[in-house]
Amino acid sequence: MKTITVSLPDELVKHLEERVATGEFDSFDDALACAAASGAIPYSGKNRVTATTTDDQLRTMLQAGLDSYERGESVDGEVFMDELERDFEARMTSESNRR
Repeated sequence: MKTITVSLPDELVKHLEERVATGEFDSFDDALACAAASGAIPYSGKNRVTATTTDDQLRTMLQAGLDSYERGESVDGEVFMDELERDFEARMTSESNRR
């Protein structure tokens, strides 16, 4: 598993820490991975997180991910990252073939 460093809005960090404090997740990493893997923080699409995404939008996306996790719709983090890497590699190959 790859380790990365990200900057998150204070409100999002607080929300995730509260979910960990209640025992809903074992760690902050687990809470964030769940949110990302379930689509709350997708890497593409209409709900894409950008520099202009507001705190309220992030909270809404995070809650949607947590809700889907509670419904059992989550994806294993390693499976998600494997798929993400394959998608990225395919996109990079496709772009280099166009040049």
